[in-house]
Amino acid sequence: MVSEEIIQAEKKHLINVLGKKLIDSEERDDRKLVIINGKHLRGYNALARKYWPEEFERADKEHYRIEVHHIDFDRSNNRLNNLVVLTTKEHVNIHLLFDPKSEEKRKKISEVNTGSKRTEEQRKNISESHKNIKFSEEHKKNISIAKKNVHRVYHLDGTYHYERNEEQ
Repeated sequence: MVSEEIIQAEKKHLINVLGKKLIDSEERDDRKLVIINGKHLRGYNALARKYWPEEFERADKEHYRIEVHHIDFDRSNNRLNNLVVLTTKEHVNIHLLFDPKSEEKRKKISEVNTGSKRTEEQRKNISESHKNIKFSEEHKKNISIAKKNVHRVYHLDGTYHYERNEEQ
């Protein structure tokens, strides 16, 4: 459960920094699946489309994605006054700034970036999953070279890019 203090700080950020329109209404939609114009949506997505149609129209026209964010981070609280529409980047940033679980997520990203080693159990599971796959010798060689020469660098917005390792 997120504290009321964090929720209020998040609301101020949404309004003052991102310029978002929050709607003070207890209306809710708890349906698991709604079909609108051939699209399968959760109830809270249908509700958001009803109250923020211009955001969805702009996103469709300009080819970017809109996501519905639960202000209190509780996905079962589908009241309109707990919802706001955000771009994917805004959504990721809100979670990084206000979600109490984000520290845990940042730690995981950091571990990936610093190249922490897999556990024995993880190696065993990967090995098992590859048992029946037959790779050519050339493919094995290419994978080996690629693993030695590049690594992923993760960004806070959830994207990543590859970088070459420094020559040693």
